Order: sequence, then structure tokens, then C-alpha cells
Amino acid sequence: MTTEIVRSQGYAPDFDIDVKRGEVGEDLTASILGEIDTVEVKTDYRAAETGNVYIEVWSYRLPDKSDLKASGLSTSKANWWSFVAPVGNGLVMIRTEDLRDLVRENYTRYKVLQPIANNKTSASIGVALPMKLITERIGLESKRD
Repeated sequence: MTTEIVRSQGYAPDFDIDVKRGEVGEDLTASILGEIDTVEVKTDYRAAETGNVYIEVWSYRLPDKSDLKASGLSTSKANWWSFVAPVGNGLVMIRTEDLRDLVRENYTRYKVLQPIANNKTSASIGVALPMKLITERIGLESKRD
């Protein structure tokens, strides 16, 4: 089985810069996984600051959102998602279906807009999902009420 890294177009004020930043996570994930499965790799540079990871589910370019289309998690063909530390020394992985369930369960509560639409990137709608919910779902942390 060959590892296929699904390179995403995520948040990018300047996509060409963002791609290079994301390659840190992609390279680390590929080296760890070897030949296991397909993985969507996200390197979120604000996760440590916010405690959340941004997961895109819709994108658009027009101000009235009339061109809204499914994107990100909604269209990912990867079997796994990997959230990678930007310094390249660790990651958290979750099955795509588990992540989709988490996003569905928490969409209303954590929905956010990324209103950046220019000639280099689209605006998006997604979820600022607390990393704690992911670590709980995969069993790295227990739920506390």
C-alpha cells in the first residue's frame, strides 16, 4: 500500500507561502506513516494560541456566497486527518469519519467564517474545533463534564 499525502489548500493569506509552511507537517506525517494510508495534513499555526484547529467545510469567493461549495472536510477523500505541530515535532491523527462526526456534532457551536477572498485564496466556512474534543474522541484524554 502506498502512502498518499493529500495536500490541501486550507487557510492561505498567500497560498504559496502557506504551502511551504504546511510541508513541514506533510513531511513529518509521511515519514511516520510510511506506507499506511491516505492522510489529509493540517499544520495550524494558531492552534497552540487558541486551543482549536480550523476545519474548513465550505468555500466561496463572492461576497453574497452565491458560489458556496463543499470543500475541506466535506470533500476530503483521505481516510485520516493529521494535525501537526508547526515546529515539526509531533502530530495528532484521527480517522476522517470520526472527525466528520465531531464537526457535525459541534458545527453550530464552533462555526466560524474565514472571510478572506482575493485572487490568491477563497473565503471559507468551517469549525474552530477545540483540540481537546479530538483528543477525547481518539482516547488520549478523558471527558470531563
